[in-house]
Amino acid sequence: MGLDRKIRLSWHQCGGLRLVAYDLIRNQLVPELMDYADHLSQRESLSSKTVINEIVLLKSLFEFLIPNFSIKNINDSLLLKFRDLELSRTLENKISRGSEVTARRTVNMKLRRAYLFIIWCQESQRLSSGSIGAYNCKVTARCDQIKGIKWRGGFRNNATNDFPLLYRKAQAGIGPDQGYFATDSDRSALGEYFARNGTTFTFTRNVLLMDIADAQGWRRGSINSLKCAQFSAGEGSSEKIRIAPAKQKFGYGWFFEVEFALANRILNFINIERALLLAEMGWDEARTEDHIFISARNGKPLTDQAISRIFGNAFKVIGRPKGAGLHSFRRKFAECRVVDEIQRRLTLGMDTSALSIAASVAVELGHAHPESLKPYVSRSQSRLAGNRAKSKKEITR
Repeated sequence: MGLDRKIRLSWHQCGGLRLVAYDLIRNQLVPELMDYADHLSQRESLSSKTVINEIVLLKSLFEFLIPNFSIKNINDSLLLKFRDLELSRTLENKISRGSEVTARRTVNMKLRRAYLFIIWCQESQRLSSGSIGAYNCKVTARCDQIKGIKWRGGFRNNATNDFPLLYRKAQAGIGPDQGYFATDSDRSALGEYFARNGTTFTFTRNVLLMDIADAQGWRRGSINSLKCAQFSAGEGSSEKIRIAPAKQKFGYGWFFEVEFALANRILNFINIERALLLAEMGWDEARTEDHIFISARNGKPLTDQAISRIFGNAFKVIGRPKGAGLHSFRRKFAECRVVDEIQRRLTLGMDTSALSIAASVAVELGHAHPESLKPYVSRSQSRLAGNRAKSKKEITR
């Protein structure tokens, strides 16, 4: 068994997302992986992007088991070998940046998918009863606790009780200590950078992207999926408008309120800078697919990757840490909302526990599971406590 073995994945849209998985070592299809992809797409109704992500993470397990693959061979001992070997490989990858915490988090993501796949095999009778469960099973896992949290919101941070082989001390997702938080001074510095480096169109477009991220806390993909028609429908109104970005994590379709001032700025960009670019270049709207944010080079929808490059380079030029980008404004938004909620609750004498505060802020950030916001709350509570202690000390001098 070895992780140098390969499986080729090929995706097709044929009455829905379909996968063709081919074992390059044995020159044959991998039906278990293909059937599982169909299950995720059809029965679980996951978005195409989510299904692809799930299968890519699970593929590592299949490649580990080649050339003698049989799902009946899977047990705790085999999963432990897979985990440890995958950690070694991940640590060698530059993506982990030599951080064992980052590497463990990556391996945990793959292990979770392995557990869910094994549960599906048992539920679909590809494995016999007793193959996975809490007691006296080949694979140990608390299946009853896992059901209902499998999709749409991910896994609980404290899942090591449900998945015993997960590495501990490997925080799920990007928390406050794993990413850069933008500041108001960053907004000013980036605005100056975009003004000096680009055209009137790119300056206005990039600053608008930044200000939407700062004001709404939306993810890059959600902002980039916005369409002109969503804002043109509210033209002439002086009220907030409700917007559901076409692209949301886990395929959500949630609506968010956008203040009139920001909605009006977006509409002005559409009707002025964007319209002037199209007219000057002789491009029609068909080219833009109605996307608000388009490339100045070809008039086509801006890609998510292009936005990452634009802001990654800009943050680098103004001297911010590696990894700073548009998502840094989402972290800033989250922290500001958390601080506001803590202070409001302190004033009213309300519950200030981390979970209750996270639950209040979660909706604004599009989180189905408030637990994922608890690191932000803890960070803000520590900072506020530190500030209060500092003020008290200065008063007593």
